[in-house]
Amino acid sequence: MEYQCTYCRRVDSNKKVNDRNTINRVYNDIKECIITGQIPPGNRLNIDMLAEQFRVSTTPVREILNRLSAEDIIVMVPRMGFFMKNLIEPDILDLYELNYILLEKSIEIILNRKVKNEESSLSFRSITNTGVQHENLCNNHLIRSFEKLMLDLARQSGNNQIELNINNINNRLHYIRVCECGTQDNYREDISLILSLYGDDKIEELRDYLRTFYKSRIDFLPGTLREISYQQKNDRETVPSLPLNNNNYETREVVNYSV
Repeated sequence: MEYQCTYCRRVDSNKKVNDRNTINRVYNDIKECIITGQIPPGNRLNIDMLAEQFRVSTTPVREILNRLSAEDIIVMVPRMGFFMKNLIEPDILDLYELNYILLEKSIEIILNRKVKNEESSLSFRSITNTGVQHENLCNNHLIRSFEKLMLDLARQSGNNQIELNINNINNRLHYIRVCECGTQDNYREDISLILSLYGDDKIEELRDYLRTFYKSRIDFLPGTLREISYQQKNDRETVPSLPLNNNNYETREVVNYSV
């Protein structure tokens, strides 16, 4: 079974366009659709349907899917096409462990250089301290703030490879993190505390708390995956969708199509 992404935006024209700006926008929209879990794991991505939906030719869509496959966000199967990745516990555990190692290394570099990250903290506060407290953020926006924190730490390390890897891990774990936020007790409180420690420049305390936080994520992962599987089995005809101008996930009908 295949799914049409409900997030995708149509170009306001009956003419197919392949300019680079349009292709970049289509890339971002398809990736957003994938990383937010709007297409169920294991399902095939139909190139012709995506091209029709975005009013582009199949060539840039194939280019975009090849790029996403190279980023390990989707899977390309020879002679079969492109597929959403399945949620496999050992693979997710590897990502969590790598994520923690990279964050720990970033913080070690920052502390060794005695960087106070004032500029980064001010930038971060400008997003989170706009009258909305952490506890009032929806799950998706709370996780986005957490992911920005991790990316900021990676940037402050000055190591481009750490930054690239953290960004990739953020994309690949986003859906899992949002699910954890909705199913695990104290998860939102943990994220809010991490954001507060970072905002107060308490980097050493942040390092210690992240160690405990990631250990808990690994311990709770099997239960999270069971909950996701249970929800998918109970609601085969709907998927979580993130509208462009909405602060929460909502459920929308999915359009099925075949090759």
